[in-house]
Amino acid sequence: MTLSPNAPPTATDPQAPFAAGSQDSYLILSIAGERFGLPAWAVREIRGWTPPTPLPGAAHALAGVVNLRGTILPVIDAALRLGLEPASPAPTRPVIVVLELDGTACGVVADRVSDILALPRQAIEQPPLSGHQTAPGSLLGITLRDGGVLRLLAPRALLPSPADQRQPGGHQ
Repeated sequence: MTLSPNAPPTATDPQAPFAAGSQDSYLILSIAGERFGLPAWAVREIRGWTPPTPLPGAAHALAGVVNLRGTILPVIDAALRLGLEPASPAPTRPVIVVLELDGTACGVVADRVSDILALPRQAIEQPPLSGHQTAPGSLLGITLRDGGVLRLLAPRALLPSPADQRQPGGHQ
């Protein structure tokens, strides 16, 4: 099955991101001072910083919500979602990367966005089963770039989940 460079992988071809002979575009961003890539097909827009309105009883990774042109958009703190320590010092101008998957949109807080890269699929390796420092299931793959390892995030792992709505012990 051949995918267009910006099309998401399909359930019938779970190895599509690693197929040879093509390339995909990734938005390169910094989260907790570390470089990651997000598939460009999942990125709807990049917004300047708007402090999210916190929601009482929400999970720690849910930073709150913002008004996106009349729509309430949940905002996830990517560093917390990935189990990373926040950048020190904190970024002075973070951004909100708006993701959209299967009609569900959310904002993801990033320190900054730096580039869009076209990466050959054959240069992307499967992540190791254990031993990496990000949350399990959060990586699509890894690749070498600019003398270091670039981790490619699975956008679905950043979307809000039912667990984000209430912390244990919260009131319904």
